[in-house]
Amino acid sequence: MNQDAVVDYLIVGQGLAGTLLGRAFERRGISFRIVEQEKPVSSSRVAAGLVHPVTGRRRAKSWMADTFLTFNESYYNSLHRDTGELFYHAVDGLEVAATVKECNDWTARMSDPDLDHLLVGQYTDDDYKTALQPSAGQFVMRHCGWMDLPRFLDFFRVKWSNQGILLTDTFDPTSLQLTEEFVQFNQVSARSIIFCEGEQARKNPLWSWLPFDPVKGEILTIRVPGLPQQHIIFHGLFLVPIGNERFRAGATYSWHELDQIPTEQAKKDLIDKLESVLRLPFELIDHQAGIRPAVKGRRPLIGRHPKHANVFLLNGFGSKGVLMGPWLTENFADWLSGKGTLHPETDIARYYIFVGDQ
Repeated sequence: MNQDAVVDYLIVGQGLAGTLLGRAFERRGISFRIVEQEKPVSSSRVAAGLVHPVTGRRRAKSWMADTFLTFNESYYNSLHRDTGELFYHAVDGLEVAATVKECNDWTARMSDPDLDHLLVGQYTDDDYKTALQPSAGQFVMRHCGWMDLPRFLDFFRVKWSNQGILLTDTFDPTSLQLTEEFVQFNQVSARSIIFCEGEQARKNPLWSWLPFDPVKGEILTIRVPGLPQQHIIFHGLFLVPIGNERFRAGATYSWHELDQIPTEQAKKDLIDKLESVLRLPFELIDHQAGIRPAVKGRRPLIGRHPKHANVFLLNGFGSKGVLMGPWLTENFADWLSGKGTLHPETDIARYYIFVGDQ
């Protein structure tokens, strides 16, 4: 083997995780190649790329939200500066209370020290009076936003293709040759391999022992003339303004029929919800489906394979990838470089006891 032709890492998958990791390696001078199929179908290309620092029906603050939000401000600014492209859009959220109880709950949360720096007050302007159905109240949530993921992924796909870094191929685990010192896939030789396959990792025999819990999600793109575009609206669903009177509206959750085929039922459910929320007519532009790389326990899966010292995983961002991805990926890249430790709640070592013969 020609040692000069060996790169440090082979990354499998150029979704959000793989692209963030490639950028982390670039900034550290680490050599790498990425394998991605000709027509990528990752959930990253379907997702709204939403950042919402609260989660669940009780609107609790997301895990490590403050750490991620603080880091992301400088990260996305540097991404804009380095590329000249604006991928991430910071937009306040508008939390719409459907009932008096919900309004009272939001009012109480405003004095909660865990949320008072995010939830800044009730929104009393009449901007949405003719656009939304009457509600019990509206509240402004700071530090929300969205990322144009297809544009982000395509930018680096073109860049790395031109540099010979991105290789168009369908990864077949049976074609991978593993030794203690090198990995070989087709014509690529690397010292280590990192799988950033999203939900496809559940089909990879190397990782069959991990608790993947993929979730199908469907989303609409609609045009709503007259609907203000200064907020991301949260009202039983989200409405993300993406310009020119267009919004991403979603999303659904299904643990069955794990494919990327849009369904009539999900479309109907979303349209019914939109009609209950909006007072304005809207036009359906697109309907897409994807599979979120979710995990039981709701913590990402990051780290080293217990039986192969040069095989790694970066996975499980679920629907929070734009929020948590930058910090976790940079932490991972630092750890790979011998600096620091993985966050214990993400380290796949917590599941080593379930390893079989992989």
